[in-house]
Amino acid sequence: MKNVKKAIIYLSGMFLTAIGVNLSKIGGLGISPVSSVPYACELIWGVELGAAVAIIYMILILLQFILLRLSRRRFKPIQLLQLICTYVFSFFVTLTGPAMMTGFLPQPPNWFASLAYCLVGVVFIGAGVALYLIPMWIPMPAEGLAVALVEISDGKLPLHRCKIIVDVSLVTVSAALSLTFLGRLVSVREGTLIDAVCVGGIVGFVHRRFKEKIMIWVQKTKP
Repeated sequence: MKNVKKAIIYLSGMFLTAIGVNLSKIGGLGISPVSSVPYACELIWGVELGAAVAIIYMILILLQFILLRLSRRRFKPIQLLQLICTYVFSFFVTLTGPAMMTGFLPQPPNWFASLAYCLVGVVFIGAGVALYLIPMWIPMPAEGLAVALVEISDGKLPLHRCKIIVDVSLVTVSAALSLTFLGRLVSVREGTLIDAVCVGGIVGFVHRRFKEKIMIWVQKTKP
């Protein structure tokens, strides 16, 4: 029963994150660092965002494998479970996309409306990340790549710094794709910066206010 409850929390977190990604997309002020490369692929090649997420996340898993093997570390079989996480999250991104759940939302008429979409999206993403981190199950591929960098550095690089390296690298790739193929920054804008700055704070707030209560609910069994 505890694992069922953890699964509910984990999947709910992914679902909320997917909603946040699509709200940011509607806002048009850029998207989260982790989703910025898939978003660039959607804009450039017309690949549906959920499918683009699956492709890019699988590339991130492949990068983990390559980096660990090159540094003579072991890529643990359990890390392949990230493929399941990738499939589930990409499905949620498609499910909550404009073709299905968020299609009724109007396009923002001005910058301030776009900012409102962006801020609401950031709240959803922060709350979602906070939830799927609570069970301490398999990380998403971007976080898995950060963990791999920690291992390669023999712990000399802390996890938060490796996460910054991964995020900055993804934003750089997305910006380069956008400038090269679209001639301007579209996938990376002020909303990306807002996401990068604010999501961590929202995760911390949710954990401080609700993590203990959620864990009590997880541990609680019927008399």
